[in-house]
This record gives sequence, structure tokens and C-alpha cells, in this order.
Amino acid sequence: MSKDDLVDQFCSIVNTSDVTLARNMLESSNWDLNEAIFKHFNGCSVSISRGNRIYSLLALLKDYYKTIYRFLTSWLPFFSETSFDKYFVSTYGNTSVHFYKGSFIEASEHAATAAKPLIIYLHYEKSENTYEFCKGILCNKQIEDILYGEYVFWAQNVDSAEGRRVRRLCGANNYPHISIFAFENNNPIKIGRIQGKIPLDSFVKFTKTALTKVYEGEFGHGKLVKDRMLREKQDMELEEAIKQDCKRLIERKNKELLQIHEDKMNKAFVETFKSRIVPQSNSVKIKVRLPDGSSLQEIFFKTDTVGYLQEWLSVAHLLYPEMEGKCLRDFTLQLPYSENKQFKLLNTLEDVGLSPNGTVVVKLNK
Repeated sequence: MSKDDLVDQFCSIVNTSDVTLARNMLESSNWDLNEAIFKHFNGCSVSISRGNRIYSLLALLKDYYKTIYRFLTSWLPFFSETSFDKYFVSTYGNTSVHFYKGSFIEASEHAATAAKPLIIYLHYEKSENTYEFCKGILCNKQIEDILYGEYVFWAQNVDSAEGRRVRRLCGANNYPHISIFAFENNNPIKIGRIQGKIPLDSFVKFTKTALTKVYEGEFGHGKLVKDRMLREKQDMELEEAIKQDCKRLIERKNKELLQIHEDKMNKAFVETFKSRIVPQSNSVKIKVRLPDGSSLQEIFFKTDTVGYLQEWLSVAHLLYPEMEGKCLRDFTLQLPYSENKQFKLLNTLEDVGLSPNGTVVVKLNK
């Protein structure tokens, strides 16, 4: 148990708010709580036998106090050290502030590690300004946009043991009370405080000003914040790079699958084309002039379409040895000496005047 805990325990048992008296009595008793309580009630001048009786009585009172405290902690959120958020919601409704769930020490360590300012809210139910502050500010949706993600927000009732210890740290003497701390090498540095009657605009200005001070590094906290921002930026860049890599991987995989499908279709076309028997009565002889000056000649049905002729040209490198390495992909077919005349793919060879024979020119698209 820390010295502050012993002081709080002493004050609770002897029913006094004189912290100085409690500390002096404990120091004179070498921080032995039982001996300090014994001295307080006996004035250090009673007999040993009487002292033993009082000591026994005080021990019973101490056990009784602990039992009552445990009961109140278990059943009443108001007295709990870690359930202020539950108490707040049950009293004022849902809050826009994300209360840190944990002790003050845990909140401080989290703020220092995360390189974020720590907001301390000390709640006193009997203050005339408390209800307006809780309903008008802590339950205000506008506050969520200001505080969420930028601060660690810790709150406690000032009547609790932990609340009293933090009250001394903050120097609170009016309520509601807000203090903001930054951290340098895990050491808390107080940025500012606001307490008493707190209008919404004053609270917003206060928190934004404190945040600006932290980010500008006025309190030595800026380097940690900038490091955190750099890490977050690097994390975002890494995440974006991973997304782009995944996108490229998917595109490459899709391209490979498309190529496999295209190869299968071409192979099927080649096999079908080789097995065709075109009767002379229904045939046309087509001569195709290629971009390199060479030409191909083949027999087709009159009812074959221009589209079929283009598909045949796209797999010509698989049909004819002289076309090996000359794969045609992006091209159109035209009549000789008629550059502006293009065929519709669904037209038959007979419809476009290529019967009983004809010549077409392959033009590569740029």
C-alpha cells in the first residue's frame, strides 16, 4: 500500500479531512497505520493496558469499515474505482466521450505509450455545474469529433479514494474539473486545467489549444506525437502498397487465366477448322494480304461471316508454318484500295461481295 493510500485510509477511519495531520501522524509512526491511529486516539499519553483495549477496538472498526466499503463497491457504481462509465451512463445517458476503462495509472501508461495527451475529468455530483457539464458537453455529439482518437480520457468521482488522490495531483478545488497532461519520457507535464462552470465553447477552445501545444512540441511531447504520426503515415503507406501489390497480383492472375482460356478456345477453333469440308458449290476462295507484304489463301463457306474470317486470322500462326511468330491480334479487314470501307463482323462473305472469290487487306490498329 502506498503512502497516499495509508493517508486516505487514516482519514477515513478517524473521520477527518486534515491530510496534513494524517501524514504527520503516519510519519511519526514510521508509516504504521495501526500505530498512527492508536496515537491519534490516545494522544500518545495513555497506559499500555488502555492502549491495548483501544487498539483492539480500532482493529474491529477497521475490519467493519473494509466490509462496508467492499459492499458499496460491489453494489453501488458510485463507489467503484473502475466503473465510472457505468455510473455516468446510468445517471446521464449515453456519452459521446470514450472513457478509458482502467485505473489512473493504467490510463497514464497508455497515454505515454501511445504518445497522446491525457484528459482527467474529476466528477463531483453535488456541484451545481455538474449536470449542465455532463449533459451539455460530455453527452454532446460535437465533442466526439474533437476528442475521439486524439486523447486518452480518464474520469473518476472525486469522492472515491482514487479520485481524491488524483484531485491532489491536479490541484482541483472546483468542479467539474478538467486537467490535461502530456508525457515526456513517461513523466507527466501539466498543460492546463479548466474547472467550475464550463461553457461548451470554452471547453472546445481549451481542448483544441492543448492539442495544438502538444503537436507543436511545446512540452517536449511533440517529438513523440510526430513519431506516432510518422508511424501511422508509414503504416498507411505500407497498407496502400500491400493493396496495390494484391491488385497487381489479382490482375496478373486474371490475365493468366484469360490467356489459358484464350489458348483453349484457339486450340478448339483450330481443331474444328482443320476438320471442316467445304463443298465447291458453297465455297469462296479468300486471299488475305498481310501487313508484312505476304499473303494467305484459304477456302471458306459462303455463309461464313467476316467475324469468322477475323477469328481464323487470329489463329493463323497455329495453322500455317509460314505464319509462325506472326500472331495477329488488333486489326481490321478492308477491301483493297478502299481504306474507308470496313466490314461488319456479322456480314457473310457473300454479302460483302467476296464470292466466288475475293481479296481483303489486313490493317493493324494503332
